[in-house]
Amino acid sequence: MDGLQGSSTNVNRKRRSNFLTLVEKVRIIEDFEAGCGTHDFLGKKYGVGSSTVTRIIQKKEAIREAVDKFKEYGVNNRRTLKEQTFPLLEEALYIWILQQRQSNILLTVDILKAKAELLFKMFQDRGLYAVHGFSASDGWMHRFKQRFGLRVKAVTGEKASVNVEAYLNFKKVLQKKIQEMQLSLSQVFNADESALFIKLLATRSVVTCDETVASGRKQNKTRYTFMPCSNIDGSLKLPLYFICTAAKPRGINIEELPVSYNHSKKAWMTRLLFRQWFHEEFVPAVRKFSAERGLEPKALLVLDNCTSHYDVDESLQSDDALIQVIYLPPNVTAE
Repeated sequence: MDGLQGSSTNVNRKRRSNFLTLVEKVRIIEDFEAGCGTHDFLGKKYGVGSSTVTRIIQKKEAIREAVDKFKEYGVNNRRTLKEQTFPLLEEALYIWILQQRQSNILLTVDILKAKAELLFKMFQDRGLYAVHGFSASDGWMHRFKQRFGLRVKAVTGEKASVNVEAYLNFKKVLQKKIQEMQLSLSQVFNADESALFIKLLATRSVVTCDETVASGRKQNKTRYTFMPCSNIDGSLKLPLYFICTAAKPRGINIEELPVSYNHSKKAWMTRLLFRQWFHEEFVPAVRKFSAERGLEPKALLVLDNCTSHYDVDESLQSDDALIQVIYLPPNVTAE
């Protein structure tokens, strides 16, 4: 029993594996060449076995070459000498990335994956990698970025501050309004526009190790506007309101579109368009929904304080005043 206990103790005290980086392995080589100690001494100093030190010294030339190679990419934490399966493909992709970044072209991960698969097909057409298959998977992309010191950085990004006090005050006002009108969750709605930039470049780009920022280009802001509208419990979702610049888009039958289509000069929401949507689409939809559910035809539409949502002549509401609008204070939409 004592012998077994002693064996168990030895197992528990077994030295933990210490995986050295290539840079640390070079330090071992330099210490050995400088006569700083035996293999046993260096193993204890760096937390590895003497046999590991022996293997490192035997491969010193390959290790030094690998360190020099990875330093060019800004990679200092590489641990093994393992070669990638598609070295020519990855070198070609990296050179292409350098060319694109020199022209400040934004590169997303999806773009890199597509380019990698295109390069692989080109290599195969030239007789290389004939017996191999390649997939630009997330795992491969992760390892590729690690091997070449690539990172993904945001091109732009700024978040507005939220007026918390105004938000808390508005919550009380909204709750009071709902109680006064005696509304259920299915009778409280929200609508808000968003822009669809059809030619806008990506806001994040893969960059090389020596780039501190991802320089961008002047953005093409060709846009459309769309506005969803739904009640709180999702039981009524109005057709998406879509605003374009063309009154009659070429080759498209507006009547067959799965959206409510309209147009303006710059594809922006205007007071006229919003008022038209409210009275001709929102109010009839609420009344039809209420009739189907056996509810009184009333509702409250919560909107942000965009100028296009206001009616300059009168408060925006239905002709019987049962369907009304309430506006959010400035800087509380994000909350």
